[in-house]
Amino acid sequence: MGASSPTGGLRPRLTQDEKTAETRRRLLDAAILCLVERGYANTTTSEIAERAGLSRGAQLYHFPRKEELLTNAVEHLFSLMLGELTEKISRLNNVNDRRSVAIDVMWEIANGRLATAWI
Repeated sequence: MGASSPTGGLRPRLTQDEKTAETRRRLLDAAILCLVERGYANTTTSEIAERAGLSRGAQLYHFPRKEELLTNAVEHLFSLMLGELTEKISRLNNVNDRRSVAIDVMWEIANGRLATAWI
């Protein structure tokens, strides 16, 4: 049997480090969604694992404590927000308008769904 996907193409094997990074990213993204939709007090690690499509054991392996998971999720969230801000500002062409547009972009991000989780 070949190692091909159902579409016929070959998928490269992920290294263990890549698998670990992907699992952690899925958990962090799921945690952010839970924070946005349910708030800190109503977010559970079981729900985070379920939303990430992972077992509770996988969640506990990577993040043994809720505080650790949510702290890392907020750090991940900040990185996502900073990346979004940097990308939007880098597309600005007119130097004279950069400052006012940058403020508008920051305001837009500050009022977005991700900012809800960050706060």
